[in-house]
Amino acid sequence: QCDWSSDVCSSDLGGSPVASNDSSAVYTVSLSGAIADLRVVKDVSPVGAVSPGQTVSYTITVYNDGSSDVVDARLIDPPPTPSSNFTVVGSLGCSTAASPLPAAACPAPAALNFADLQGAGIKIPSIPSGRSVTFTFSGTAGSSGTITNTAIVYPPPGTEDPDYSNNIDSRSEEHTSELQSH
Repeated sequence: QCDWSSDVCSSDLGGSPVASNDSSAVYTVSLSGAIADLRVVKDVSPVGAVSPGQTVSYTITVYNDGSSDVVDARLIDPPPTPSSNFTVVGSLGCSTAASPLPAAACPAPAALNFADLQGAGIKIPSIPSGRSVTFTFSGTAGSSGTITNTAIVYPPPGTEDPDYSNNIDSRSEEHTSELQSH
């Protein structure tokens, strides 16, 4: 049997004995910290080739597929490469689903800026288990060539993420000299 308030169990669960009580030893069981399987999905519109000067819109959704709520995950979206092929127009948007509760929380409007998104990252105040936060922005396609844009989400210190392979997502578009139908 375990006393979860003190992390001590009096059955053979493995681990290191810290005391003995007749024929039954007391074991300390280390309980891990928060576990959050963060996942990022980046979408682009339009899909496929775009012409220089055409509007390109990105949607970045950060999901918490883990069992613990997450506070202060960090989203980074480095400048696209080559950076001359994309110019941001407008502001960075953020939205969450209002239900089911508890809902995730967007950063304060003052914290929604491209300098942070493309630099040290934007802290996401709260993503409860099973919830998501969506960021949107648009820009203008530059000269001909391919542009690659990547989003990365990092768990906060003290939070384990069992699958880092889904913490990064990239999208590439071909910029052409002629508008092509999709």
